[in-house]
Amino acid sequence: MRQPVARVLVIVALTALAVIYNGGDFLLPWHPFSTYGFSANAAGTITAVDAPAAKSGLRVGDRVNMAGLKNWERLGIGYFSSAPEGKLLRLPLSGGRVVTLQSHQYARSLSDNISDLFAVLAIMIYIIVAAALVLLRPTPATWAFYVFSFYFCSSGTLAQEYSPAAVVFVLQLLFMTSQAASGAALVSFALRFPNTQPEGFGKLFERVLVLFAAPVLALFSIVTFSRYIFEGIVPSPWAPALANSVVAAMTLAGAMILVARYVTADNENRNRLRWVVGACTVAFLPLIVLGFIESVVGILPEVTIINVAQVWLLLAPAAVAYTVLKHRLYDIRLVFSRALLYAVITSVIVGLIALVDWGLGRWLAQSRFALAFELALAVFLGVALTNVHRRLERFLNGVIFRAQTLALKALDPLH
Repeated sequence: MRQPVARVLVIVALTALAVIYNGGDFLLPWHPFSTYGFSANAAGTITAVDAPAAKSGLRVGDRVNMAGLKNWERLGIGYFSSAPEGKLLRLPLSGGRVVTLQSHQYARSLSDNISDLFAVLAIMIYIIVAAALVLLRPTPATWAFYVFSFYFCSSGTLAQEYSPAAVVFVLQLLFMTSQAASGAALVSFALRFPNTQPEGFGKLFERVLVLFAAPVLALFSIVTFSRYIFEGIVPSPWAPALANSVVAAMTLAGAMILVARYVTADNENRNRLRWVVGACTVAFLPLIVLGFIESVVGILPEVTIINVAQVWLLLAPAAVAYTVLKHRLYDIRLVFSRALLYAVITSVIVGLIALVDWGLGRWLAQSRFALAFELALAVFLGVALTNVHRRLERFLNGVIFRAQTLALKALDPLH
């Protein structure tokens, strides 16, 4: 019982975070984000400046002295360099020169505003569909798809601008971890979707990526970023390039595995994989290319181009969901009806227990040992609820969903 509850809590929490983090960008057409007006690469070299920043004396090619900045100020040194409007930044440069910049609204075009609405909506639908697939049918394939998908929800511009620096730092660590895991997750999804068990080299390759490569890469990124923020140690140019290249290589490997499985599959599995292969190719390729240009080349694409690339992402979860429903890979109706009935009965039980707790609480309020009684009652109710859940599970399987349960046991060679 603990595992399903933990799974639901994790998925709901992460999905809610992604929706809130990205949902604020619906306001961008009416409340544009503000920026210091420059872009910089990982080494702190200025790669682009706008007119206000140039008027303040900042030039392309200047190098920021990271050691001269405060810890949280280093969070604003990047491609967007965003901050609340009117905030001042004293930017120390190599050679002793200092430039003072003031955050100002980023000039947005009509195409930026229109494409932004579609991009934010696509991201939110994307992660909600991916979460629904895990909640309705938790399999290694759906879990892998969700983990791979989560990194694409890291584009909350207004959330970064107005959140406290410590919150932005924690969110950056979360998305760095998800980026490191995304490539390995795509490989796992490619090997397992819809219900295949990897064997031989594929199984070994998946384990190496999931258990070794992804954790090491995540740790490397977290340590490098933390030293940059708290110590001002700028990573060597090869460090971020290496991390991005490893993720890109794992992502490419996952795409190749998916294509190879489609080419070598029989007619039935080829029909199942057709939409997924085609949609994922169209969905992810534009954003992967833009990510390479941004991270490796150091050039930030236009806002409209980024938004259009994000809109294409919606094709991926749509194709996976379509394949699941069309080919009936999982009995969604059974899962949904069972989950709904389970939730209703559980809510009734919790309500009754809460009523009993309230009544006993009023009765115990006059007792000298009220606190001890309340603690004992809480433990008793927790144990009772766990037992009720277990009995409810057996009742649903044995009575209401008896036919489906017997059918599943007949298909299971262990029974």
